[in-house]
Amino acid sequence: MSQSRHKVGTTISGNNFMKGNLFQFKGVVFILILIFAFFLAGGFIFAQEVEPVEIPEEVQVEIPEEVQEVIEEAAEEVIKEEQKLEEVKIDTTINPEDLEVGKARILPDSPFYGLKNFARGLRRFFTFNPVNRADLDLRFTNEKIIEAMQLIEEKGTEESIEKATNIIEEAGN
Repeated sequence: MSQSRHKVGTTISGNNFMKGNLFQFKGVVFILILIFAFFLAGGFIFAQEVEPVEIPEEVQVEIPEEVQEVIEEAAEEVIKEEQKLEEVKIDTTINPEDLEVGKARILPDSPFYGLKNFARGLRRFFTFNPVNRADLDLRFTNEKIIEAMQLIEEKGTEESIEKATNIIEEAGN
């Protein structure tokens, strides 16, 4: 006779086995949530503010002169650093060289400015590589910014400022 390796009357059912593991998993998750909640609540409980306590003069300790000097020097350095930060000014001037374009020869108030924009459009139309087209668009936008700035600097009228504002808005689109 062949002997069976399983004991008689013991069966391992897959469903019962999974239910037991699932129950144990839920228990572990529940315990982890409780531990997390305890530490979270503990942080709020222990983070209470404490009223300052006045120390009587007879208990106060005198700071040695060398330590006092070091504290004063550190405070002076902090004050100097803050003053330096206040002195720093941001350079908001834009030069044509910064944008890698030249000075504009035809400004937006010129009757030939339409021809300039037409030539830009043709050049963009015949640029088929998307990367080169993006570079060209960036260059044209930079040129328009410089043109607008030059128009305001040279003319300075309300009409020129309005025209320059429109050009910059169009360049942004």
